[in-house]
Amino acid sequence: MTASKNSCPPNRRETLLSAVVLMLLLTIAAGMLLLQARFDPAAWQDRPQAAAAGDASPETQTADDSARATLGLVPMSSVEVYDAVTLSDKIDGKAELYLDAGFQRLETRRFHLSDAPGSWLERFVYTMAGHRSAYAVYSTQYRPDTIPVELTGHGYRSASGLFLVHGAWYLEIIAADNSPPLQAAMTDLAADFVNRHGQEEAALPELSWFPQMGTDPGVVVLTARSAFGIEGLDWVFSRRYTRAAHEATAFVLRCDSAKEAGKLAERFHRHWRDYGGEEGTLQEIPMVVIMDYIEIAVVRNHILLGVHEATDRQLAHDLVTRLLAEAGRVAP
Repeated sequence: MTASKNSCPPNRRETLLSAVVLMLLLTIAAGMLLLQARFDPAAWQDRPQAAAAGDASPETQTADDSARATLGLVPMSSVEVYDAVTLSDKIDGKAELYLDAGFQRLETRRFHLSDAPGSWLERFVYTMAGHRSAYAVYSTQYRPDTIPVELTGHGYRSASGLFLVHGAWYLEIIAADNSPPLQAAMTDLAADFVNRHGQEEAALPELSWFPQMGTDPGVVVLTARSAFGIEGLDWVFSRRYTRAAHEATAFVLRCDSAKEAGKLAERFHRHWRDYGGEEGTLQEIPMVVIMDYIEIAVVRNHILLGVHEATDRQLAHDLVTRLLAEAGRVAP
């Protein structure tokens, strides 16, 4: 094939420009190879990845020294610190849950086993507004198929993580895998944290108000904001029940006064009526039925209680009756 009559060989200027571009590309490639040759993973691991809310707390630094010395764990990075503004940088998609419950501070750090650098875990220490706040984020994210951990009143272990509440702290430890050495390291690290933070566990009396009936593989959940999607229904304790083929969620909320509880009960029923629910009674107990679900909210003293999404009238009645009896024993 012959060249076109209109084509011509490159001139001197084009040749020189091509040579300059080629030299520039070769220089960049050489620089990248040099940087790769000098790359030090250890130096990179020691850099803090976030310092949005200040330095690590003295308690964390002391605990990390202990982890290094006695637990066979080697820090892979400096402590990462997050506040309310930067929390979403670390846990994008879940930050609102923590903020609604009274989040104050998060400190995280990765460790690896001293004899196995490829086996690592990451510890998350959430400082919340109080024990109730810590329990709210713990219970809302409770995972199925767990093994209880007896380090505190509320804790469990899953295939690759350990989760517990201790005072105003919510602790998560996530491991790279579920190997026995990492499982043991998670427990040791959690125990060391609990031992070094001797805050006494606060009581959550509402947990004992829920009757033991039917089957319930989960825990009592504390929702900090807008339980069941209803604005103003905050700090609600709830528990799911299953009996035979039927289900229901029982709930309780301690209010400042009986008047406030009454207003919330009306708001609860009005919410379901606005979505097409029909009013009725269940053995003289007011209820709303919507899409075959039974919704009930009643007041005893200063406590709002009831059931949500009950699929059986008898189950709903039994739960409300039991809760009314418990609430009647609570001092106004």
